[in-house]
Amino acid sequence: MKRRMLKIVLLCSLLVGILFQYLGLFDNLFVIEFEANFDSSLNRNILNLVEDHKRGVRNENSSGIINSYNYRFIIENKHKCKNKSGESYEHVRVLIMIKSAIKHIESRDGIRSTWGSEGKFSDGLIKRVFVLGSCDGVQFEDLKGKEITCENVIKNESMTNNDIVQIDFIDNYYNNTIKMMSAQKWAVKFCPKADFILFVDDDYYVSMKNLLKFLRNPFTYDDDPNYFSENFVIPKPLPSNFDGRLYAGHVYVNEPPIRSKMSKWRISLQEYPYSLFPPFVLAGTLILSNSALIDIYYASFYVKHFRFDDVYIAMLARSVKIKPLHSTHIFTEKQTYSREKYSTLIASHGFKNVNELLKVWRIQKRLGFA
Repeated sequence: MKRRMLKIVLLCSLLVGILFQYLGLFDNLFVIEFEANFDSSLNRNILNLVEDHKRGVRNENSSGIINSYNYRFIIENKHKCKNKSGESYEHVRVLIMIKSAIKHIESRDGIRSTWGSEGKFSDGLIKRVFVLGSCDGVQFEDLKGKEITCENVIKNESMTNNDIVQIDFIDNYYNNTIKMMSAQKWAVKFCPKADFILFVDDDYYVSMKNLLKFLRNPFTYDDDPNYFSENFVIPKPLPSNFDGRLYAGHVYVNEPPIRSKMSKWRISLQEYPYSLFPPFVLAGTLILSNSALIDIYYASFYVKHFRFDDVYIAMLARSVKIKPLHSTHIFTEKQTYSREKYSTLIASHGFKNVNELLKVWRIQKRLGFA
């Protein structure tokens, strides 16, 4: 009887151990405390290295580069931000870089005809590009069910709209960092005079009017009622300690990595040993100023690749001493429509339905909030 009970206890202990291992609970016993250790893991010379890159200086430290993101541009669209003569780059107020899946043509057309329209606003010039991955494994059909090559479909879409940037990588969830960093590379190289860059997924509604108001002074948008006055022209002064490097959106703080082997978001200790992620802006809607973009992009040469793009951008921003700015008007979950909420809303997730996007945008446009 005792031997049988011992076997049962051992079996239960084994099952509990397997369960704990599967749920990642044992990993939590070996995590490294974030606040005391994360910053020391970064290359302390990154700021100097970034400055060297900005000045075009190459020295012995350049051999420390560990990332390059040298993915080929299938459709480069290198003249997008140039003037009509093609001789110089235009001053762009906001460059919109929409991360889109190859097959989401309807979503792209919906954005083109609503909040993503290009042209001159009161605050300056708006330019738009859609960032796509390769056509590997993707097929289209015409109305009769006949197959059309993906390459021809995207090429025709690009020729028609002049807003496609296509990169030679397989576009899946775990390659989001490749997509983000390739988009940043394109912006640094081919749209160098953009004041601000909005990175956004193709299932978001964005109020460009409210975004432009936000960018006049991101630090007072949330609490200055005059922002929404018809007579509002001059924003409050920017904080004296603001260095111009804006990294803004919906910020998550004190988020621990998921260790459970049942989750597609599992992070092993080998991949990331720390107890928390640095504060990060969810990548669905991410706003960078030009100076922040440049510093973050060049910092990526010296910070190990991480497959979650929003966390990786946070690592890069932290390495060059940029703090994220939270906006209560950028939403990661779909917001039920109301005139009051959408009058100040900058962005909302959850607009896969193009007809719904068109409906909300038309209402907001008529009310003067789009």
